[in-house]
Amino acid sequence: MVLLLATLLALGDSGVSLLLPGSFHNDEVPADISRRWHALCHTGSSWELTEVKVSVEAVHDPLLDRGKETTGWLISTSCADPLLFVNSDAGVFESGEVTPVLTMTGLMSPGSFFHLGEDEFISVDGTGVYYNSNGISQRLSDVYENLYGEGVSIVWAGDLDGDGLTDIILDDCPHYAIYAGYRLFLSTCAETGELLGEVAEFMAISC
Repeated sequence: MVLLLATLLALGDSGVSLLLPGSFHNDEVPADISRRWHALCHTGSSWELTEVKVSVEAVHDPLLDRGKETTGWLISTSCADPLLFVNSDAGVFESGEVTPVLTMTGLMSPGSFFHLGEDEFISVDGTGVYYNSNGISQRLSDVYENLYGEGVSIVWAGDLDGDGLTDIILDDCPHYAIYAGYRLFLSTCAETGELLGEVAEFMAISC
């Protein structure tokens, strides 16, 4: 089992949290793990947000534990193979089918282009990753040389918050030691002049 050092945080005052399933050090599991979570799951031919209870199980931490110690925590749920968990204090997420326009790209590089809809696309040049819609362009991330595994990819793009507009989840890993750098952008949290607002991040560092 690969053990990750993970940081769970809500950006600013968004009240939105992001969590991945997996094994972590015990002090990396948030104290409010019992809160209301929604799992983003692929079920058959559709994607769904399903309200779930996240389970925490004590497991062996290969970095810190000795002998039969089990100070690590395994985060899981009954949902089959969840991609991730999201939470909102304001009730942004509701259970039900969600429609993606794009899922799981490889690492992006300058010249990458992903069509999402009419007058809507994600493009990459030497200065970064950009989300473009109806003539407006918003920079989301740096772009990396990918010398040792650094890079940025699209995890999921579609309507997560139910407003009919595209939301985006990136995996942004600026250093080879970062196992996952998930960043959640929601259209409902965009500031004036923006298409999307970044609301939560989950960073996991391999050991």
